[in-house]
Amino acid sequence: MQQTQHESLTRTKKKSWYKRWYFWVIIAVVLIGGGLVKAMFFSAPKTTYTTEKVQRTDVKQMVSVTGQVSSDDNISLNFSIAGTLARVNAKVGDQVKLGQVLAELDSKDQAIAVQQAQAALGLAQANLNQKIVGATPEDIAISRATLNQTKIDLTKAQNDYTTLQQTTQDLVRQKELAVTAAQTTLDNSQTSAEQSLTNYYSQAYTSISSAVIKMSSGLTESDNILGVDNSSFNDSFESVLAARNGQTLTMAKDSYTIAKIKYNNTKTQYNSTPTTYTRDQIDGLIITAKAGLQAVHQNLSDTRTVLDNTLSTSGFTESTLSTYKSNIDTANSAVNTALNSLETIEQNISTTKLTKLNNQTTYQNALDTAEQVLAGTKVDVANQLSQAKDVISVKQSMVDSAQSSLDLRINRPREIDIAGLRAQLAQAQASLNLALANLDKTKLLAPSEGLVTDVKNDVGENVMTTSDFITMISPQLKIEADVSETDIVKVKLNDQVEMTFDALGYDQKFKGEVIKIDPAPTEISGVVYYKTTIILSDKNTSIKPGMTANLEIMAANAQNVLAVPFRAVKNKTGGSKYVQILENGQPKDVDVEIGLEGESMIEIKGGLSEGQDVITFVKTGK
Repeated sequence: MQQTQHESLTRTKKKSWYKRWYFWVIIAVVLIGGGLVKAMFFSAPKTTYTTEKVQRTDVKQMVSVTGQVSSDDNISLNFSIAGTLARVNAKVGDQVKLGQVLAELDSKDQAIAVQQAQAALGLAQANLNQKIVGATPEDIAISRATLNQTKIDLTKAQNDYTTLQQTTQDLVRQKELAVTAAQTTLDNSQTSAEQSLTNYYSQAYTSISSAVIKMSSGLTESDNILGVDNSSFNDSFESVLAARNGQTLTMAKDSYTIAKIKYNNTKTQYNSTPTTYTRDQIDGLIITAKAGLQAVHQNLSDTRTVLDNTLSTSGFTESTLSTYKSNIDTANSAVNTALNSLETIEQNISTTKLTKLNNQTTYQNALDTAEQVLAGTKVDVANQLSQAKDVISVKQSMVDSAQSSLDLRINRPREIDIAGLRAQLAQAQASLNLALANLDKTKLLAPSEGLVTDVKNDVGENVMTTSDFITMISPQLKIEADVSETDIVKVKLNDQVEMTFDALGYDQKFKGEVIKIDPAPTEISGVVYYKTTIILSDKNTSIKPGMTANLEIMAANAQNVLAVPFRAVKNKTGGSKYVQILENGQPKDVDVEIGLEGESMIEIKGGLSEGQDVITFVKTGK
């Protein structure tokens, strides 16, 4: 029993160590420490973005220089813009006060610019107000009507295009048919001419075949009388042949010899011409055959003359003589008919060839004209269809624009919708400020009290910005500063200046105004400077000649414009600018149009809206 109790106690002690509180403390420390180690050494790098909001503010461009106070009493004044002198309010010897108008330029253009800027500002304000208030039911009804009308116009343009397609297709088809007809006419004319020529050449070949026979018969009849080749045939009447004129017999025999040669030439050439002759062969054969027929015709005519000069006898009766004459006449008529027939065929061939050539020229010209008309019609049709498509595109754009306009009128405007109008209002205000500033520049004000000692120009004369106009003596102190060539382009006459003096401490600030910029450069240690004169607007007896002044010249001032810190704007290749905004926790590049660059802020003319967050700093770490 005691042993059992002891064993039970031992088991209890062995089980209770993990229930001790310090065991769980140790476990917690180990887990927390392990988590920290993992977070420090094994977790992914974390990127933190610092942002600033796009805000409306004044952006000032300042030029910082140092100068020295001077006690020179002479002050030379000129206008900051060129123009025609309209009024001179001070003359030599006049005592003038600070701010007094000494002279004025013709300001009609500047006054008109102010009126236009005021009107533009009013319009911009009205547009913004109207956008904020929203559209009236009447405006929405008008927008709906406009949208419906643009849809009708689009449908009409689409229908017009479909109709034009059909019309132009028919027109092109007509011109194509005209080309086909012209080609058919040309082909038919050439085919007809070719067929006629084939027939005429066939007739010529056949006619020459007949002519060879007739020439042979004619020569036979002639030789039966003349006895050139068949010398025994005329033995019974040779003694009385050409008894009246023996010369005719000689001429007849000579023409027989010639005719016999030309006949043989014709016969030989004909026999050597194949039935699959060429037209050139027939043309040559016609010439040879005509020469042969003409020679035989001449010989038969000469033989007839011989018979006319032959006497009849008891052995060679008049009846026999008449028979010979009839035979010669018959043969000569046959030869002459063959010659006329061949000449007619030759003329038909020549006429047909000429007609074929003329028709080819005429119908080819007609074909060319039809093809040109077809090509021109296709170009015109393409242009018309292109213009009709352009009309459809314009009408579709008008529908899209009208739909967008209606949507904008129905839906309440978002800040992004009116951001552009706010920017237009700010731009209009800036334009008015600029116009007012330009109007002020037409007046020359006395920078201090003093005595006018010289007036250079008269009313009506042109005044330049580089020439002194009025000189005055003033007890007012002035400050001369050397402005570098890189900064002088920013500085203008009448620019306002804020300054401090080393001798008086930086907590005392004084105001002044740029009254003169020396056009001639001054080189100091190899750097080009331009001497600029500033006159103090504040009187203070503590300021002494020779003191060093720290000058902040306000070269430009853009009022109430959208701006971001300088460090938010980055450069792209090519010179364009962009900023980064956060979108779903990730940076996104946005192209921007910048304006005036100030000391720490830069004007944003486009790309951003007021209130947007832009990234100014990125930090990556554990």
